[in-house]
Amino acid sequence: MVSTSGSTSWPLGAAPEAVYEEKDSTVLVATTAQLLRVNLVSKNMEVLVDEAFWEILYPNSIAGTPSGIIYIGMRHGVAKVEKKDGKYELFWLMPSKEYAEREFSEEL
Repeated sequence: MVSTSGSTSWPLGAAPEAVYEEKDSTVLVATTAQLLRVNLVSKNMEVLVDEAFWEILYPNSIAGTPSGIIYIGMRHGVAKVEKKDGKYELFWLMPSKEYAEREFSEEL
């Protein structure tokens, strides 16, 4: 559950992993199974992504852009969440194979 000032709580249905404060009294909450938007004033909770793939990847950070794109950082990559045609689409961003397999020089 997420609580605010000890007075209100929401059943999230899964463990909260990361929170991002948006404008207008809303927060994004990445749980082990979903991405939620919670309005702290109206007490409404909207499910943006249900049955997310990141359960064992431990999402640990969220960032939002002015255009509404949401990025969730976690092990092995970043999830990009974007609203298109009234629904949220999820994209998995990872380093290129060349970057991931590069050899480090000792000069770093």
